[in-house]
Amino acid sequence: MGEFGDKAEGELKDTGGKLTGDKKMEWEGKAQKVKGDVEGAGREMTENEPATGEPVEGEKGV
Repeated sequence: MGEFGDKAEGELKDTGGKLTGDKKMEWEGKAQKVKGDVEGAGREMTENEPATGEPVEGEKGV
């Protein structure tokens, strides 16, 4: 599942677990939301990479 799908499903599980008192479902939801956050951070890192061969600001020996 994608970043946004994991966050949405995680929120549903978290809220559902809180309402029903199901701690397992609540923690699964929290973990799934974190998984979505990590996927989003990884996507942002790869989107903002400089092109190959271009010097990075502050890089020594350039």
